[in-house]
Amino acid sequence: MRLHRLELTAFGPFPRTESVDFDALGADGLFLLCGHTGAGKTTLLDAISFALFGVVPGARGEVKRLRCDQADPATPTRVALELTVGSHRMRIERFPEYERPKKRGEGTTKQPAKASLTWVGDPPGWHNGDPVTRIDEVARTVQRLLGMTADQFFQVVLLPQGEFATFLRADTAERERLLDKLFGTHRFEAVQDWFVEHRRQRRAELDLARADFREWVARFAQAAGQEPPETGILEWAKQTTQRAIEDYELAAKQAAAAFQASKQAEATLAERRDLRDRVQLVATHTAKLEQLRARADELQRARDELAQARRAESVRAAHREWQRAQDELAKALRAEAAAAEGVDEADADKPAAQLRARAGALREQAGQLAGAIEEASRQRERQQRLDRVTEQAQDAERRIADVDAELHGLPARLEGLRGQLAAAQAAATKLEHARTVHQELSEALALAQRLPELQRALEQAEERLREAIDTHQNAREERQRLYDRRLAGMAAELAGQLSAGDPCPVCGSTEHPAPTRAGEGAVSEDAVRAAVEAEDDAHRVRSEAEQAKHEAQAAVAELRARLRGRTAETLQHEVAEAERELAGLEKAAARAEELEAAVAGTQERIDQLTTARAGAEQARAAAQAEARSLREAIAEAERRLADARGEFPSVEQRRLSLLDRAKACEVLADARTTVASCQARVAEQRATVAEAARSAGFPSVDAALAAAREPE
Repeated sequence: MRLHRLELTAFGPFPRTESVDFDALGADGLFLLCGHTGAGKTTLLDAISFALFGVVPGARGEVKRLRCDQADPATPTRVALELTVGSHRMRIERFPEYERPKKRGEGTTKQPAKASLTWVGDPPGWHNGDPVTRIDEVARTVQRLLGMTADQFFQVVLLPQGEFATFLRADTAERERLLDKLFGTHRFEAVQDWFVEHRRQRRAELDLARADFREWVARFAQAAGQEPPETGILEWAKQTTQRAIEDYELAAKQAAAAFQASKQAEATLAERRDLRDRVQLVATHTAKLEQLRARADELQRARDELAQARRAESVRAAHREWQRAQDELAKALRAEAAAAEGVDEADADKPAAQLRARAGALREQAGQLAGAIEEASRQRERQQRLDRVTEQAQDAERRIADVDAELHGLPARLEGLRGQLAAAQAAATKLEHARTVHQELSEALALAQRLPELQRALEQAEERLREAIDTHQNAREERQRLYDRRLAGMAAELAGQLSAGDPCPVCGSTEHPAPTRAGEGAVSEDAVRAAVEAEDDAHRVRSEAEQAKHEAQAAVAELRARLRGRTAETLQHEVAEAERELAGLEKAAARAEELEAAVAGTQERIDQLTTARAGAEQARAAAQAEARSLREAIAEAERRLADARGEFPSVEQRRLSLLDRAKACEVLADARTTVASCQARVAEQRATVAEAARSAGFPSVDAALAAAREPE
């Protein structure tokens, strides 16, 4: 890829049109893009990236603010890049999406993104040469020509600023993280994880298949009645199966022969049975014919009776329907009587329509009691809260009485303790000073006895520091030597990890025509890591030695300053004198601390009781006030609930009573509707029976029923 010319307008920090002629800059084959921080170097690289792919690298691409804030509102944001890829020269022009002031009125409107690609020279063979104006088609064309996606271009061509220098100065762990970030090695980790997971799954499948195979062998051996061998199970199974097949074929032939003989025997038996049945049938029919000839008159009378019975069958069927209708009517009347007992006396004689209207009115009354039911629930909550508040007030009253009883004698006891304490405070004051003097002298004596030991420790710390400095310097030089050799052979190490068909972690290409070869004396990453760890260990030891030396020097200096030139002999004499003075003062002020504790404890208890009484009084007042408010609310709600409750114990019971009465009215209405329907059916069926008797030629229904016969 070769860049020829870049133009950008209102892009990044440039409010006007700026252009870069890369042909003029690169006439000598190489040019340097330099400038102060904030001069716009990165913006030029962003403009090239935006022209090619429509996005910019890094966090700047996530913000999506490419327009210059200082540009004239009428100036559009534009980037134009002329370049050659391979032998194909083109010009790409892009306009990003941004907000601009409306031409009419106030506010802003969104300027849509646009892109175009025009061929300056010959287009590639797979393109027709027409200008490309769709954003997605421009991106696909550029990606196909470059052979890289935007992310690959950013990783390989536009390495993020500062990250490669950080890589050169980083330790092994940091370099690993930077390489992963720069070259996207996470995809290789994903492949590695896939292989590990795939291996685990295949191992589980293999174990499952082996378990199935062992179970199959056990079942096969059980069916064959043999024990499986230790080895050659498949051959044993084949032989056993072959023997079973041979046994089966022999048994099948024997069964076929037996089946054929059985079929012939069954055919002979069927012929004999058919002949026997025919003989018996002829004999039976002959006997019946003789009987019928003897009963000719009786048969004629039976024919006449049968004809009348057939004519009466329709009458009898209609009569059965009439009887069923009467049974249903009787059942409906009983249900009506039972339903009438469940309604009010005033509603018992009303027709079905009025009963349904009455049920609707009762349900409406029950629905109107919903608010009263909620009020009753709140009333129960108020009563429960009143009980709790009353208990709280009583508990506060009991606590006040307990506090008053305990507080009664405490002030007089406090005054007595204070008088006793004043008598012991003079001795206590001198005692504190004497203890301080004794402690200081004892500490000084101990320090004087430690001085020779601290001086020896200082000399040892200085010697260890000198050794640690030499060791650290040698480790640093060794690490730098290996690090320089490591950097020189890094390209060969990356090339050594390439495999045919796998993408390059640097450029993404799957072809590797000339990978770098490792030279003599190449240093591995493990060697560098070991050198770095050795240097870190030496540096840590040196730091610890320096800290130990400083601490030893500070300890000796502090000890000499605190001794102020005194020796151990003089300090021993001063300590003995201080101990004798301290013993005398302690005996005189033996009860000072005890009396101070007693005074403080008594005063603290008085304060606690006073605070507790104030809190109890406040709790009692609050509980009493809330109780008065709750009683007033309960009384007011009780007046409203009395009207809604009526003569019932509760509003809910009245509501349930109304719903029960409404249900009873609906049941009675349905029963009366059923009775009316059954009565109409009885009358209709009575007429049907009479008509059936006339149509059958009988003088009456009774005559038709008398002629009917039950089927035999």
